[in-house]
Amino acid sequence: MIKSIYSIKRNSKLIGKWVLTFLLSIIMICFSLFPSYATAENTNRVVRVGFFAFEGYHETDEHNQRSGYGYEYLHEMAKYTDWEFEYVEGTWEECQEMLKNGEIDLLTSAQYSEARDEVFDFSSTSMGTSYAQLTVSSDNTSLRRNDYPQFNGIRIGLLQGNSRNDRLAEFAVEKGFTYTPVMYNTQEELENALKAKEVDAVLTSSLRKLKNESIIAQFAPSPFYAIVKEGNTELLAEVNMALETIEMNNPALKYNLYQEFYRNDSDNTFELTREEKEYLETNPKIRAVIRPDVAPISYWENGEFKGISADLMKYLLEDLNIEIEYIATDSLAESYEMLQNGQADIACLFESDYNLAEKYRMRITSSYLETNYSLLSRQNTNPNAQENHTIAIVAGGMTEANYLESHYPNALQVPVKSTGDAIKAVANGEADFALVNVYSAEKALVTYQNLRASFINDEEQQFSIGVSQTVDARLFSILD
Repeated sequence: MIKSIYSIKRNSKLIGKWVLTFLLSIIMICFSLFPSYATAENTNRVVRVGFFAFEGYHETDEHNQRSGYGYEYLHEMAKYTDWEFEYVEGTWEECQEMLKNGEIDLLTSAQYSEARDEVFDFSSTSMGTSYAQLTVSSDNTSLRRNDYPQFNGIRIGLLQGNSRNDRLAEFAVEKGFTYTPVMYNTQEELENALKAKEVDAVLTSSLRKLKNESIIAQFAPSPFYAIVKEGNTELLAEVNMALETIEMNNPALKYNLYQEFYRNDSDNTFELTREEKEYLETNPKIRAVIRPDVAPISYWENGEFKGISADLMKYLLEDLNIEIEYIATDSLAESYEMLQNGQADIACLFESDYNLAEKYRMRITSSYLETNYSLLSRQNTNPNAQENHTIAIVAGGMTEANYLESHYPNALQVPVKSTGDAIKAVANGEADFALVNVYSAEKALVTYQNLRASFINDEEQQFSIGVSQTVDARLFSILD
């Protein structure tokens, strides 16, 4: 977290430049919005940018083709300016020195520090968020993620002058472990030290792509910025305008670039912390209530739990070495009641809705299934007619209820126990229509020849695993 002194100091420092920077930003935005005022002559100007090799952020292949998070972000910025780039290569430390001396104009991926603020001007908008991470060689099985008691006395390789070194010291105090720092001058030296086992772990940024390394701790998330030489207000105004425009026009850029350049095999590696392993050893059985009659997603057949949700649970639990007891209920409402009464630990199929989770005192994992809805009706029923309809609605289902109440406020609701019952009610003429997930709707069209389904494109539903708050929170972290 950036300390309050950062905001105070930056604000006082920027007051003197604010008017000029603001006016220049307005001018630049006007030119970007009204390009027809520009002449046909190529007026692009060269911006010398520091290009430090950092896998995932700045890379150059054998064909001299550049790529990376930082490289692509620069070109997004150039869409709103008249820049052409001249890349000046060097280490991160060399690039900072060149910027300070005026040998380059722009450098990205800079975290704020008071020392840097003395010689550089920071952009007003960040280019993303990174965090500190401790990594070990993949073959190191003695140090596991977040197992802080085992960290005591380890040797950690640090980069000389890295702004995250102080954060590590604070983190170690917070988590109660000691370490021996070993300093290195370059990133290459740091990485080689880990390979040669001179150190047990290294402190790096999340903007460094990992190879043959495992993460044992992550902490201190903080934004990173573009920087220019102190007093270069003209370029700073252009930088601010470009970054602000990106933030407004393409807010997903940061996420998309991070996914593209930093997703690696270790992201799919499932590791338990010591505390989580202890929980599973002392709680080898989970009671799981299933959402009834939502074929083909979740249903009970011949005494077995089946469907998409069942397959997911099997996939999740195959490595945990625990027993799971599936509990079939007659209705969704009964499922919720069992969770509230402590008769079940988890719900295999729970709406990803925090209002619903709060109502039933549940924690919800990341969603694992997303589906649209179809409006199911009989062939001779017109759901658009201006008349009162009857709606089959699953008692306890929040998304369906909210949608139908907002779109058909005058309709008469027919409560049913499950999605299957809602489909039957429409097919048998007990209700005019029902809102059903597209998977169940497709299956219903095969089963009942008198039905039709109208796709709903403005309503989606996500499903998660729901974990009762009466259960140890470690179970939630394991499943999530």
